[in-house]
Parts: sequence; structure tokens; C-alpha cells
Amino acid sequence: MNQTFQWKEAEDVYRRATMMSEDSASKWSACAFAGLGDALYGQGRYNEALLNYKRASEFLSLETIDRLTKDCYEGLAKAFVKVGDF
Repeated sequence: MNQTFQWKEAEDVYRRATMMSEDSASKWSACAFAGLGDALYGQGRYNEALLNYKRASEFLSLETIDRLTKDCYEGLAKAFVKVGDF
């Protein structure tokens, strides 16, 4: 299984998770959107990744989740660099 296929498969899983999580606790929504951001970033789809990292950060502002917050903001920063927004 090649890496591109794995990222696409992850994208599909996280897209389903985002649809299910928006009605639940913010920490699960943040996890789903951050994971989708990671999957899109892994495919080189940086603008889409950025949008999902931003969405995850909106949920994170509702509660404190130390590791997830760190991971999300790292992804957000990497995506900003890839799209040339410093």
C-alpha cells in the first residue's frame, strides 16, 4: 500500500468523523478536524489542510486539551508555511 493511498484512506475516515463529531463534545470535533488536516497535509493539499486545522482550533478554544492543542497548532503552522502565509 503506497503512502498516497494511506493518506486518502485517512482522509475518508476523518471526513466521516467530522460529520459525526460536530454534534458531540468539542474535543472529539477538534480531533476529527485536526486528523483531517493531517491527512490533507500528507497529500500536499495545504490550503484544505489549513482550513481544517483552523476549524479544529475553533473547537480547541472551547476547552483545554494540552497535547491535541499542541498538535493542532503545529499542523496549522506547517500549513501556513506551505501556503506562503507567514
